[in-house]
Amino acid sequence: METGGVGLARGCARDSSSTGSGPTGGGPHGPLPRCKQECPLRRTEWEEAKHQMSETATMTPAPQRLRALERANAVRLARAELKRRIAEGEATAADIILDPPDEALSWAIGELLMSQRRWGNTKCRKFLTRYHITETKALGALTDRQRHLLADQLESCTARAFELIGV
Repeated sequence: METGGVGLARGCARDSSSTGSGPTGGGPHGPLPRCKQECPLRRTEWEEAKHQMSETATMTPAPQRLRALERANAVRLARAELKRRIAEGEATAADIILDPPDEALSWAIGELLMSQRRWGNTKCRKFLTRYHITETKALGALTDRQRHLLADQLESCTARAFELIGV
């Protein structure tokens, strides 16, 4: 059954004495077998390595995945609590911008601003456009200059609003 290659079957394209060379594709050891039934090696070394890599790359250990889900839920709950506190006036967006908690570092600045009363998409976009900051920029990605600029402007907006209503 062997023809000159090491342990290769007759008709196997990896066999150097085989006459059937052609554009059959292949791996690092040359072309792949034309017919897998003719070759006693069901998978070439290259195919086996490819199969093992894809198996391990897509498998995530259950504890790691569960820890990630728990962390995501904790962040979601903390953000919801921050939104509630900002909407009720217990905390200000300026305070959160200046000293963000860990859960708010990946929060988009636009979402934080829109959690304030009477702040919608348009007001938020116009406010941030004045300072060349996108709505989707993460709170943790703001520079110190941007943080202080936004906080100062938010506090002055609040002060002007109180002057208008006579408080």
